[in-house]
Amino acid sequence: MPNQLNMSVVPSSMLHRPLPLVIIAASAGGLGPISEILDHYPSHLEVATVVIQHLSPDYRSELVKLLQSHTEQSVHELCDGTVLQAKNIYVIQPGMQIMLE
Repeated sequence: MPNQLNMSVVPSSMLHRPLPLVIIAASAGGLGPISEILDHYPSHLEVATVVIQHLSPDYRSELVKLLQSHTEQSVHELCDGTVLQAKNIYVIQPGMQIMLE
């Protein structure tokens, strides 16, 4: 059973409205399509973006580095307790499941 991450979705401005969230999901081999999406992804969007790609837990992922070259937004690896912020892209770690609160 994969490990689980817990994250909070809160707008960086701490407004009393939910932060819009975009989820991009792909199976193994989805790097090309995800990269193409990010090549054309507007950097001014006030949304948090989470990328979920099936990756082998047996290897260290370079997905953050690979995707960063396709976007002006900052790309981060999700960690337990991460607070999502607009204009940022978050990548799930290999072998992990996420639960957004």
